[in-house]
Amino acid sequence: MTSTDPRVLQLAEARYRNGYGAWAADAWDNLDAALRQHLIGEAAAWLKAAVAAGLMPSAERPSPEHDAVYVDDEGYLYAEYRTVPESDSVVRLVWAREQAESKRALEEHGAQFRLIGWST
Repeated sequence: MTSTDPRVLQLAEARYRNGYGAWAADAWDNLDAALRQHLIGEAAAWLKAAVAAGLMPSAERPSPEHDAVYVDDEGYLYAEYRTVPESDSVVRLVWAREQAESKRALEEHGAQFRLIGWST
């Protein structure tokens, strides 16, 4: 995990908003610098622990062959679509019945699944 991992700030702001109410989102920029830094430090520690426990992926690309997968605030999944020249393109992943496979059969062949959320 890098110190520039944007998830640290997202987590710190969410912690503040959830701890102090919805109005807190507007006040983050005006928050006392010491409290803001404390919340960011907490968030960095939580994220580091979550990555170490395998609950969150590292923000760094594991290898050149790996592509990033993202979920948006509505629960839609996107995959990085690398281009030459480089761009920030993503492609939305969609449910396709004809692509469905047995989860149990995949697990029997060594696949491990982690619940990351629920679709709507």
